Amino acid sequence: MRFIQTLKTLVDDRLLIMLIPALVVLTFDTAVLFSLAYAIAIVVAIVAVAHSLRLLLLPYVSMRQLVDMASQSPGSSACVFVAVLCFMGLVVHSMVAWIQAAAGHVA
Repeated sequence: MRFIQTLKTLVDDRLLIMLIPALVVLTFDTAVLFSLAYAIAIVVAIVAVAHSLRLLLLPYVSMRQLVDMASQSPGSSACVFVAVLCFMGLVVHSMVAWIQAAAGHVA
């Protein structure tokens, strides 16, 4: 239920004004639509794996505390952003390396 309420805060009239014509254009080009859907599915999978890994590897790190710290000052906000960016970068890099190794393209 909280997820739907969060989505409602992200959607406003300007988003719908831009989103509806884009979806109409995409319905006529199925190749682009399928590749876009595939890319979104990959991103969702990577984020799910990254979130699960964060919960397993760093159970003592509370995201609520990070958000509270980030809202206190711009410096701490930048610190939290860099930490999350580094972690996500490591996860994405390791997943790409794992996929390349599975495909036989070891660099």
